[in-house]
Amino acid sequence: MNLQAAVLLLSFVTAVGAPSLRFVSVGDWGIGSVAEEKNPGERAASEAVADAMAADVAADGAAFVLALGDNFYQDGVANATDGLWERAWRGLWLAKRGGALAGRPWYAILGNHDYHQGLDAALSQTRRMTETDDDEWHMPSTAPYVVTATLDDGVAPRTYQMPRRLVCSM
Repeated sequence: MNLQAAVLLLSFVTAVGAPSLRFVSVGDWGIGSVAEEKNPGERAASEAVADAMAADVAADGAAFVLALGDNFYQDGVANATDGLWERAWRGLWLAKRGGALAGRPWYAILGNHDYHQGLDAALSQTRRMTETDDDEWHMPSTAPYVVTATLDDGVAPRTYQMPRRLVCSM
């Protein structure tokens, strides 16, 4: 069974007047050279989504971004310094609207396309944090992990990042 969406569970703070946690998420967002060759309009569509998301973050803020898999189409990245990092992520997503999506953590999980060059290539997305000076990309593990953000009043809502392959094998 191949699920086409990542699973995201979220704890909400709903009390009126309570501090809030604002974040944005995007899934199946990756674009790569193969996708650009097969469908030249795909980059323009991705840029439109990135522009809209960056405008929203510029206007209302966001503590972080959840990247919900299929981060690099069509076949993932080869390693932690692959050119797609610049072309398909930093150049397309982080450069928009004066960098509204830059300077904040991107908590990511892997999707099925991220495994197309093999397990080691997919795992390079977890090594991006240690093999480069990138301080925005966060993927501590391919196993499920928890993102916690503490609000001003000490409440700590959590998101649970579950990689798609784990969900498919349950």
